Amino acid sequence: MSYGEKVYAKSEPCQTIKEHTDELFDNLSLLRETYGEYIENLLPVKYKILFWDLLSLVIRYHDTGKVNTNFQNKIRKKIGLPTLKGAIDREIPHNFLSPAFFGNEIFKYEKDVIKVIVQSIVFHHEGKRLPNFQDIEKTIKSDLEQRKSFISDIVNLPASLWTGYERYCQKRITPKEEAYILYLLIKGFLHRIDHSASAFTDIEIKDNSLSDKVLKFLSHKGELRSVQQYTQNNHDKNLIIVASTGIGKTEAGLLWAGREKTFFTLPLRVSVNAIFNRISDEREIGYKATGLLHSSSLDYLDYEGYETPFEIYKNSRQLAYQVNVSTIDQLFTFPFKYGGYEKILSTLLYSKVIIDEIQSYEPKIAAIILKGIQELHKMGGKFLIMTATLPQIYLDYFKKWDISFEYGEFLTDKKRHMIRVANNDINSSLDIIRSLASEKKVLVIVNTVRQAKQVFRTLKDNCCDPNMLHSMYIAEDRKRLEREIHEFARAQTKGIWITTQIAEASLDIDFDVLFTELSSLDSLFQRMGRVYRSRIYDGEQPNVFVFTQGCSGIGSIYDKDIFSFSREEICRFDGLFLQEADKVAMVRSVYSKERLLNTKYFEEFKRAIQILENIMDYELSKQDAHHILRDIYSARIIPIEIYEQYSDEIIEKVKILMTSKDKIERLKAEQFINDKSMDIPYFRVKGVNASLTPIGRLKGVCIANYKYSHYEGLLFDETVSNFI
Repeated sequence: MSYGEKVYAKSEPCQTIKEHTDELFDNLSLLRETYGEYIENLLPVKYKILFWDLLSLVIRYHDTGKVNTNFQNKIRKKIGLPTLKGAIDREIPHNFLSPAFFGNEIFKYEKDVIKVIVQSIVFHHEGKRLPNFQDIEKTIKSDLEQRKSFISDIVNLPASLWTGYERYCQKRITPKEEAYILYLLIKGFLHRIDHSASAFTDIEIKDNSLSDKVLKFLSHKGELRSVQQYTQNNHDKNLIIVASTGIGKTEAGLLWAGREKTFFTLPLRVSVNAIFNRISDEREIGYKATGLLHSSSLDYLDYEGYETPFEIYKNSRQLAYQVNVSTIDQLFTFPFKYGGYEKILSTLLYSKVIIDEIQSYEPKIAAIILKGIQELHKMGGKFLIMTATLPQIYLDYFKKWDISFEYGEFLTDKKRHMIRVANNDINSSLDIIRSLASEKKVLVIVNTVRQAKQVFRTLKDNCCDPNMLHSMYIAEDRKRLEREIHEFARAQTKGIWITTQIAEASLDIDFDVLFTELSSLDSLFQRMGRVYRSRIYDGEQPNVFVFTQGCSGIGSIYDKDIFSFSREEICRFDGLFLQEADKVAMVRSVYSKERLLNTKYFEEFKRAIQILENIMDYELSKQDAHHILRDIYSARIIPIEIYEQYSDEIIEKVKILMTSKDKIERLKAEQFINDKSMDIPYFRVKGVNASLTPIGRLKGVCIANYKYSHYEGLLFDETVSNFI
């Protein structure tokens, strides 16, 4: 066969169907060798003995439909070869044609298994509607019959192609069917194996034993702590752990994970980055087979100077590493049952899933996480929830859904926080804040960016030199400020940092005194964890000041009822030490079903549960699911002053994104634009929509005519009058 008669699967790089299929089989072997035992344990006996043969069969046939003339001509045009004669008017996507090559041999399987095989192939590319089967049959007879000999090196060709598979793919397989678990794993692994081969990465990447690395790291700190012993001894069970800050939860989670594939999730990118460093850094745990999953992970890896940032990024996107540290939006999309959700769910099922700081999520997101855990548990997946405080309603729902788990509390008895509850607003105590800052590290946390700026400006006008961090900085400034607050917290120095709730779970810092507006109790206790993080406080004056009046963000950021319940609880501890056991009991009380009944918070939580329980499979797209989890009500902008400063470079990067075929070059261009941009809520821009200007053909990023300060961030009350 001459070069011009080869049948191609891809044009960049040029690859035949046989070459691509062989790479899929390499990844299949690696998957089975690495985690085959865990995967088999998920299956009923009747499917277990068939599983690997079926997955091999689906891999062998999944791309055979690409032999059709229309598809080959598209590839040949791209690689500079003459097109073939015989193209038909209506092009049928290759995945809808591939089952034709089975012929009659497929009927040796039961009907439910045939349905799994056919649907795994037909829908391994989602998003396109099933064509009219008359058009499919016409293509099979007029084109594929003449072309089938070109793939004889891949499959055993039948005497005549199969045109009767319509009845097996008209109605999608659902969780109510017995063969669903087989379909989920076959289709999910086909997605992963195919995508890994296309990305030229191994489907699984392991180091030595994770447990050994963690135990070696902990050996320098003496005996294992009680929470670490507990997770190590219960590694085969689902666990919910309530544990104090600084008690060794991260290592406890990794000991629970052991030798298995692991997904470690946290609420914020900053905390995800910190845990990734802690696990992968040779100076700490040093486990190299660790991935980083969030929307700006490549940017972070490059910024931090990792030697192979694109390689880590690429492998992480393919879920290849044994340990994957991730934000929740990258994984818990599967409860929405969008087209292709099987890729993530099938992988999580044979993995250990760790949910850290579950109390930090708003009710809608918490509901999605709980439904995801229910789904995992139903099919044999393993989970560990770690948290400083746990709302009682979460436990109530787990009981309602018959989710089995072991529960443990590991609370320090160290006295760390003496409370002063002030019945006024935080602005009334700025003189005290300024005075204490001359001898201590003072942390001020308020509920809104607007309030943070007001406190910052007042202190600055009164001969003070405060620092500030909140969410409304462009990415490169935010990274700089996060680095500076960490350095400040570690140094032997004094002064003031003003922040919003961004400091609650994302920053590993330790200050001497906290001044904070009251928020919800779970949020408040996270804030308190930034003061005397693991030190014992033996002072006679309070080191935590909570202001209960004039608090910003109540009704918008924090639910009014939750705020009211929180105020009732915290006022009981004015002038007293607040122990960890007190915090757990208070959160349980505030978030009890009896107390939340008829509140907006509980209604939002229940509504989210109901939506997920009634959602139709494949009704949403993956993009829809990501939008819901990331917060659909936001816009990405570049402030006009930043755009004017870097306009030549931004225009150059946009051109690269529109025209370059080099993935790394495009990713670096995207990274540059991300550094100069920020996400802001739509309500900040809805009144000035005319002031948002798209950047060329770049989707999703606009120029906004707000003023910007590298010290204060976006000045959303001030616009640039000469904006064009």
